[in-house]
Formats: sequence, structure tokens, C-alpha cells
Amino acid sequence: KDGPPKGSAMGIQTIMLSAVWGPILGFFNFLKMALAMLFILPMAVLRIATKGPKSLARYDKLFEFLSGIFLGKFFFSQLVGALAPYSASIGARILKVTQEEVIVEMDDRPWLRNPFDSVHAIALANLGELSGGLAFMAASQYKKGVRGIPTKAAIEYHKKARGTIRAVAKVTIPKESCDLPLSVDLTDRDGEVVATVTFVWKVQVSPAVAKKDT
Repeated sequence: KDGPPKGSAMGIQTIMLSAVWGPILGFFNFLKMALAMLFILPMAVLRIATKGPKSLARYDKLFEFLSGIFLGKFFFSQLVGALAPYSASIGARILKVTQEEVIVEMDDRPWLRNPFDSVHAIALANLGELSGGLAFMAASQYKKGVRGIPTKAAIEYHKKARGTIRAVAKVTIPKESCDLPLSVDLTDRDGEVVATVTFVWKVQVSPAVAKKDT
């Protein structure tokens, strides 16, 4: 007998799971944030009092500081999400932030899936944009007179994405103004590349800085 297509049944199941699991996860995240602040605020006040506010002014330095505190990485991820609410919708976890590299992971959640029983294409693009953007920001903070904004975006899908997806972004800030391509590979738990996200950043380097570096 004819029945509803498999995709429709999966869509209904996803809606039901999201309706139940979403509020529960949100409640636990609220509790985790409250608990994280109890540990982080005293340590942050002490750090600023002893080493000054500039010691936490850069993304990589702030992440390094928070990584040594209970729930610190979770707090940093939520902080970035507060600055970029759309990116926060995928619930990504930031695992590493340095001047050279950023690593971000995204769990496979019911509300991030498509009717084909895999992670939604736009959720993957969101993960790539978040990791690449944070990598550019972390690196550019060490270069005075450098500004950048993404002007083009493209994504290539290699296979269906399921399970936890990891994005690794690396960037080198140019010495002169240019269009800078930034590619981010997204891999699954087996290390297989499921998608590649490529952004073109329009980078502007002030003439004084460019002349100094030559």
C-alpha cells in the first residue's frame, strides 16, 4: 500500500525529537552557564587585577585562560554564540583557538538534520563560516591596520554528514591588501571529509603597515 514517503516520516520524527530535546538542552545549558560563571568570574577578576585587561583582550589569550577553568571552553563557545546568534543556532563547541588554527565541533542534533537522515547542508556551511571567521579574527588581531570581510562563499559536499562534525580552519594574514581564499574541511568521526567550505575574504592592509612589512 502507498504510504507517506520516508522523508516525511523522518521529518515528523525530527520535529517531535526537537520539541522534546530542544527545551531540555536549553535548560541544561542555562544551568551550565550559571555554574561556569561562578568559577570564571573570580578568576577573571584576579587575572585582570594582576596582569591587566589586555591579557584577555585577544581571542586566543581569552580562550587559553578559560581552557584552564572548569566549563571554560563551554563558556567561551557560548560567548562567541552571543556575539553571533545565527552561528549559535548549531550549538558548536570551540575546542582550539590559536593565532594559527581554530578547531570547532558540531554535534548531530535532530533539529540540524534534513529529510535525508543526515546533517543539513546549511548547518555544515554555518560550521565552516564560524570556524573560518574565528580563525581570521584570531590571526588578524596580531596585525595592526588589517581589516577583512567575507565577500564570496562556496561549499562542496563530498558525502552525507552524520555524527559529530569537526571543522579545522587555518589562515595566514597577508602583508598586502588582497582577496584571500580561506578553505575549511569538515570531517566526521572517521576523519573522512564530508564537505569543504571556501570563503573569499576581502582583506585591507593599511599602506603604513604594508610598507613596514616589506
